Amino acid sequence: MLRRLQAAAHRHGGECLATAYRGPEEKYPFRCAQGHAWATRPANIRNGSWCPVCAATTYWDKARRASLHRLQTLAHQQGGACLAPAYLGSVHKHAFRCAAGHIWETEPRFIQKGHWCPTCHYLQARLEFETIQVLVQQKGGRCLSDIYVNCKTPLLLMCAQGHTFLQKPSALQRGHWCQQCAHQQMRKTIVDMQAAARARGGACLSTAYINNKTHLYWQCADGHVWRATLGAITGSRKQWCPQCRAGRTKKEAQRERIAQMNMEGTGPFR
Repeated sequence: MLRRLQAAAHRHGGECLATAYRGPEEKYPFRCAQGHAWATRPANIRNGSWCPVCAATTYWDKARRASLHRLQTLAHQQGGACLAPAYLGSVHKHAFRCAAGHIWETEPRFIQKGHWCPTCHYLQARLEFETIQVLVQQKGGRCLSDIYVNCKTPLLLMCAQGHTFLQKPSALQRGHWCQQCAHQQMRKTIVDMQAAARARGGACLSTAYINNKTHLYWQCADGHVWRATLGAITGSRKQWCPQCRAGRTKKEAQRERIAQMNMEGTGPFR
């Protein structure tokens, strides 16, 4: 039986160091071609197991090669390259080169999160910041922030009226600006109400306006008085005097009935 163990060890390129066979449950010493020594039972050798140190080394070699390939693939997707000749571990920095030729070192986790060339990022951020500053100046305002992070990080701004506010660069590019100024521009006065009434040939009898949900008193050219919000007067339907509208509706219905009777030969103008 000892000869069988020696033959199995020889097939692996190693040797069995035991001098006598003491049974299947005993552990026997072996040495691999790399010089690693260990002890194991005969059944493990018969089942194909060999040096645990070499097996672990092979596993980690494969894992490191796979990790390096993953970094190389991610770098290629960014248009660059991973310059590291081997994977050094997750906490060690590896060298990369971007499409613009910038070279830097960083940990694999940052590449896996989508981070890339810091020089390109800085240059792009500076260009975006300059664009935002021009946009702010065109609106008559000032950018009070000294640091630009990205398009989603708010900047401190000041409008021409001196209002300070925070706004994201992406929102500025969509046309957003000072909310305080926007609210003031949307604010109506009782003078606006009176002008809306005069445009309809009537008058606004209220003396104060609060907001677009406030019911005001209106008077049409025929002297009818009613209550309605500004939205009802100037909205998409632009309703005016309900009494006049009801009267017109009644007259229109009468005209339609007379026209129908005339067509049937039963009307007054048959």
